[in-house]
Amino acid sequence: TIKKFRLGFAPAGNKIKEMLDAKKVPIEQQKELGVLYFPEEKGKHIHDYFRDRVMFPIFDKKGKAIAFGGRIIGEGDPKYLNSPVTSFYKKENILYGLNFASEQARKRQTILVVEGYMDVIAMHQAGSAILKGNESLLISRWLTNLETLLGIAALNLACVVNSVY
Repeated sequence: TIKKFRLGFAPAGNKIKEMLDAKKVPIEQQKELGVLYFPEEKGKHIHDYFRDRVMFPIFDKKGKAIAFGGRIIGEGDPKYLNSPVTSFYKKENILYGLNFASEQARKRQTILVVEGYMDVIAMHQAGSAILKGNESLLISRWLTNLETLLGIAALNLACVVNSVY
């Protein structure tokens, strides 16, 4: 599961910023990546956006990592942090895990909705194909049956196509 979902860890500090600077990546490209925080206040420094978090890469339909979700280890806020909007990542247009589950979802024409990255991964471990999305309208464009489990906020959906249907 860790390999399939390419889970990782972002340590405390500024390892990403240091690496990008060492490779002489121009500041405009660094902004577009969505992995650094650029404070608006003068005197504040650019730093890694994700720190001390378990990382969940977010893939496009072809399996290319285009963004990240991060869950803090231990206490702290926010508990979950998602990549900011970029030219190639808009949260409302992405279904997490679609690259793993689209074929099965189309065949079965059914999606079960659960909350959060960890719920999606738990369902995968139980033998399900996974999707995570942010808007039920996006899902309903290509599926005819949408079944809801739990109380879900419309802008934070994690979807699962269960293989036992």
